[in-house]
Amino acid sequence: MPRFEVQGKHYETGKQETRTYDADDEFQAVKYGLADGLTVEKTTLIKNIPYTAIPALSAKDQKFNRRIDAIASIFEKDTKEAPKKKKCKYCAMMVPREARICPFCQKKPGTPGIPTSAVLFFVFVMMFIVMSIISGGKTPRSTSNDTTPAPRTVSKPAPALIKNIISYRLLEKKDISYGTVNRKSYKILLDTGSTPSNEEVKDVSIRAWKDNPISDEAVVWAYLPGMNSQSFAYSTAEFNRHGITNISISEGKIPRSTSKDSPPATRENSGLATTSDSAIACFAESALDDMTKFTGAGDRASFNAYVDQRKCIVMKGGVDVTIVQYPGMLGGTTGFVYNGVKMWTTRSGLTNYR
Repeated sequence: MPRFEVQGKHYETGKQETRTYDADDEFQAVKYGLADGLTVEKTTLIKNIPYTAIPALSAKDQKFNRRIDAIASIFEKDTKEAPKKKKCKYCAMMVPREARICPFCQKKPGTPGIPTSAVLFFVFVMMFIVMSIISGGKTPRSTSNDTTPAPRTVSKPAPALIKNIISYRLLEKKDISYGTVNRKSYKILLDTGSTPSNEEVKDVSIRAWKDNPISDEAVVWAYLPGMNSQSFAYSTAEFNRHGITNISISEGKIPRSTSKDSPPATRENSGLATTSDSAIACFAESALDDMTKFTGAGDRASFNAYVDQRKCIVMKGGVDVTIVQYPGMLGGTTGFVYNGVKMWTTRSGLTNYR
């Protein structure tokens, strides 16, 4: 019988070992090595020992051989044809095709069928298609002898969002651009005999903006008949390239003038205020935020740089301006317009709010 030398590492100790086995062939020697716990790396034929009769195996040896066969079967290639299998529709495991009960979930594997809901939906769709073809898209005629025509339903037009469309007349148009910003101002006179609603004022302001070329920024001042167009307006609407951004409308008594030269009457909450001496105003709200941070941090260099670059100015007191955005109850930013130029300051930057 041939004798083989098997080399490999023991899977428990990790040490390299060399063992010798008498086996019929190299494959049987490998099985012996695997049974002893070796990861077989090399097998060498030492010598071919003449064949002698092998005594019958004892029960212990037979048990040992069964263990060898079980371990070796892991590494052997199965040459037998694999039985045909099918998937269980309940647990999705592969079971023999002839199996009546799934060995995993103990249910009849069967072939997954089409859900009942899907079948009903398909039948409903087919019936709908057939009925559409038969009817030809026409409304079935009544078989009744009653020839009285059915009453016609007259749909009422949807109510207009604004009942009264107010016309306007353009009084003045100015180019009040600053820096690289293209800004326009428009003064319009509303053609109305009564006080318009806020929605009507907003609507006519938007129409006046759309009726003129689009600019980066625009402001529309609207006046009512009898108002002095050289004074504060009834409403002030601010626009950017995309549309209206803010609108303020008078809420108090509306000032009227009997002639062009008569001074405007004062009113409550007119949208006017007076500048505070040495207060800061900026041409962008973000620049005002930066100036507030510079002041808090004591960064005088950055503060002066913004003033030198004309991002912000130091205002002189006593100048009347038009408010377009009021500050909150606890303070905040105030937006105002002077000579058509929009600027931003803090609540304390303006006084005499009226």
